[in-house]
Amino acid sequence: PDFSIFTPDVVLSDSSGKRMQGLQSYERVFDMLQLIRRTAVQQATITHRVMVDPSNETTIRVRWSTELSLRGGAVAESLGLATVFNLDGISVYRLNRTGHVYWHSLEKLELIKDEQAPAPDP
Repeated sequence: PDFSIFTPDVVLSDSSGKRMQGLQSYERVFDMLQLIRRTAVQQATITHRVMVDPSNETTIRVRWSTELSLRGGAVAESLGLATVFNLDGISVYRLNRTGHVYWHSLEKLELIKDEQAPAPDP
């Protein structure tokens, strides 16, 4: 993402209550995801839908789904390991008065180890 839309003290949290704070830490999460993508994932597809609540202009919800095909499929399959994963979730972004994201929470994360995984509900 374009990190200029985030505040320097942006918070990333999940539904378990775990959280991290600071733009540098937030950027490292994306660096790690990009490293995993380059080294372990053969193919990735991401779909998303932005949902804005007109009564709450300071919150943006993004429902997203990703399908990941791992490298080394034949070896993994011979060991009985899944090679295709679907990860579905909702990202909620809270905006400050200047329109910058100060809080990003991950909700309803679901990992599905099945090539026939359903698309996320609206």
